[in-house]
Amino acid sequence: MKNNRFRIVSLLLAVGIAAGLFGCGNQGKESGHKAAEEKDAVLSGQKDGSEDSKGSGQQGMQGEMSGNYYSGEYDTLLETGSVDKAAAGETAVYYYKWYAEGGKLFKYDLETKKTEQLPFYLGEREGIEDFDINEEGGLTVVKYVVDEADESLFHYYIITLDKEGGLLMEQDITDFVQEERDLTSNPYVYLYGAAPGKDGRVCVHSLFRVWVFDREGNFEFSVDTPENYICNMGTLPDGEVAVSVYDLLGNKVQMLDFEKQDWGESYSDSHFDDSLAIAQSREGIYFYTEKELFSFDPESRTAAVTADWIKNDVLGDDLCHVSVFPDGNLRIVTSDATGNGGGTETAFLKLTDAGLREQREIITMGTIELTGGMRSAVTAFNKKNDKYRVEVIEYAQGKNYQEGTELFHAEAVAGNMPDVMNITDGTEEFYASKGIFEDLKPYLDGETGIRRSEYFDNILTAMETNGKLYALSPDFTVKTLVGKKSDVGEGYSWTLEDVAALKKARGGDVEMLDHEYGRKVFYLFLYYNMAQFFDLNAGVCDFDNENFRGILEFAGQFPESNPYRDEDHGELKKAGEGELLLMEGEWSMIRNYSVYRRIFNADISCVGYPGNFPCGSLAKGGDVTLVMSEKSAQKEGAWEFIRFFLEEEYQNRYTTGFPVLLSAFDRKAAGEMWIDYETGEKQKSGSVISNADKEIQIVVEDATQEETAAVKELIGHIGRMERIDIQIINIAFEEADAYFAGQKSVDEVIDVIQSRAKIYMNENR
Repeated sequence: MKNNRFRIVSLLLAVGIAAGLFGCGNQGKESGHKAAEEKDAVLSGQKDGSEDSKGSGQQGMQGEMSGNYYSGEYDTLLETGSVDKAAAGETAVYYYKWYAEGGKLFKYDLETKKTEQLPFYLGEREGIEDFDINEEGGLTVVKYVVDEADESLFHYYIITLDKEGGLLMEQDITDFVQEERDLTSNPYVYLYGAAPGKDGRVCVHSLFRVWVFDREGNFEFSVDTPENYICNMGTLPDGEVAVSVYDLLGNKVQMLDFEKQDWGESYSDSHFDDSLAIAQSREGIYFYTEKELFSFDPESRTAAVTADWIKNDVLGDDLCHVSVFPDGNLRIVTSDATGNGGGTETAFLKLTDAGLREQREIITMGTIELTGGMRSAVTAFNKKNDKYRVEVIEYAQGKNYQEGTELFHAEAVAGNMPDVMNITDGTEEFYASKGIFEDLKPYLDGETGIRRSEYFDNILTAMETNGKLYALSPDFTVKTLVGKKSDVGEGYSWTLEDVAALKKARGGDVEMLDHEYGRKVFYLFLYYNMAQFFDLNAGVCDFDNENFRGILEFAGQFPESNPYRDEDHGELKKAGEGELLLMEGEWSMIRNYSVYRRIFNADISCVGYPGNFPCGSLAKGGDVTLVMSEKSAQKEGAWEFIRFFLEEEYQNRYTTGFPVLLSAFDRKAAGEMWIDYETGEKQKSGSVISNADKEIQIVVEDATQEETAAVKELIGHIGRMERIDIQIINIAFEEADAYFAGQKSVDEVIDVIQSRAKIYMNENR
């Protein structure tokens, strides 16, 4: 694959570089044909009498998005597996795929529907960084070659090929990249993308600089962006080249001015997000993101939505090429971005009257923000289900996250919920106490439910509240405290008395927790044990007991304020050298267990957070946590959509944490051991994890069978989910401060916390 290029990859990047890299998203996306004054999305609270809004439990909300409607003609390029790059012309689609023995370039003829490998051969240490179709209809390519002496260094070549893959020009440009390394004193300068420009030019970019070469490969000029990260670039009509750049204020587009040999016009718009890419077009300027395609008018500097991807059953996360034709039709290429069993296809999307769309029953699905996993699920469900169609209401669209959350809260409390809601901020218990959620347990265990024996049944049971299942998460992470077995013993739980004994037995310079102080200890031990003291749904409020008193008094034994010093070692180094007994962990991969064993350089125990529970570790729902409105008029369809998240397609392809489906967990475990599903061969490991100050580096090896079994056994012991009420946490913290400052006794503080918590509970049940 493209990312497996013999580089030593740090899993914990320096903060500045990480922000730039992670802000760049997918390459090659586009925009479209709608009137500029059209609104983006109709959100809740707007009355609508359309057919699409009838029959849902939405109470006056509607999820219809802006943009045109398209009908599609699809061709499969690969049944399974992804490609690393694709570009489409009028008669052919070109795509590149990296293999262990070297990369291969293919041409798919759109008329004959046949695929052939082009005679452009790459060796084991060679690959294509980027390519695109140039103005002659051939290909402009950037090739890399891994240095034999130093595998962190790359040699780069710009190449032009004819339509059949014949070599026309090849020029070594490694010296320009090396000069940038020397100039910035940064050994990790690489090329990330390219675009063909006017008059046969070739433009390439690193994170901070663009180089421009003529059609013979001669250097013309370069420009840099010292305060921005370059995400990608693309070619506009007439050979103009646009560059998408990112800084802390957001994304913008900068044009290259070939005559001035400098930056030209700069554009910004509210539609520009961190996945912004440039679409290919012969006339008009189009950009696209993971959510939408939109046209851009450089005179008015405004964008107009052409296509809402999810509305047209296109998974924006998988887009790797978009072309916009003068008649408004589109040619796209999508490739499974997860690498988990999906394929690669090209589609011709024809602009179509929305009235001709097949009519299905509408299920409304609300979410604060539409994340990749949810976008994937809605798209996949809508493509395969011929009875129901899910329409999305994104409460934060055109707003910030807090505004979106407040809007949903107001609508939910007023009873204006969509059929299905995705809640990921931990407030599902608060809403469940209002009686506005449907109990999903009868559906889960009914005729259209699942076989619990095929799932982590204990995790599904942990999602219940007093025997009812109001919220369902298709995947989860494990939250725990980890220490050496020699320090914390074996098993999956411990008590506050055990922690106190460990504190007493430790050496004078040994910390229990990194930068331990009273408020931090209090927060950890209360946050993850809240269920012992407060349950809004069950009407339980009991802070006046010995367990809570013990947590408060134990936290009071630590310094009042954070003892951090600039000269302190990092957490990894302290743990590795025996100066730190416990580390917090949130695990979504088996390899996380392997990493902690290597950090401590010893066998470890996941004892979790001390309390009166059989297992101190707990599960946390992933990016998706689904609830159904008790008022929904489409409960059968709503459940069919929710159940999709438990089926193999979603569990194998779109989960980001541990899947609840056992077979998907086993498949993920095998994948973490770097088994190539196409060849069955084990691949190289050896990534490096380090903390920001580089005090320690740990080579991450393959997860062993023993480690896989240990994680699976840990998960099997978990009996609760992370559920909190932030208002109660705030009450406890506000009052505990007086105890830590020595202003009140522990009993006085507990009395106030109990009183305030009880008032809050009575007001909100």
